[in-house]
Amino acid sequence: MAALASKGPGPHCLLTEHQQHELRRIPRRGAEDYGFAANGWTLVRIRWVVHEGFGVAYTDLSGVRRLPHRMGWTNQLPARQSLERDGDAIAEWVERTWPDIEKGPATGRGSASPTNRGPR
Repeated sequence: MAALASKGPGPHCLLTEHQQHELRRIPRRGAEDYGFAANGWTLVRIRWVVHEGFGVAYTDLSGVRRLPHRMGWTNQLPARQSLERDGDAIAEWVERTWPDIEKGPATGRGSASPTNRGPR
């Protein structure tokens, strides 16, 4: 039973309060200002900036994943959409195909495979 007991809320942040405050400024500048080709933040990029800027090395991304959460950041969607995006095709799919998917299979359980006819 002792092995199953909670050990608390998890590992402590490796950054000091001051470093966390400084880290909040990083996304405002944009990833391109740090030399990245595209202006988007990933966990790998955040880990690199934390290591370069504060000298703190996270060995895996699980610790880096907690940083944005601790600071109240959320995942964001891109402001722009792909040029290849076809809004009419998407609308047609949502109107015609999605309702059938939501309904589920047309027949009961079973398999279309001739070698597996389902439960007997």
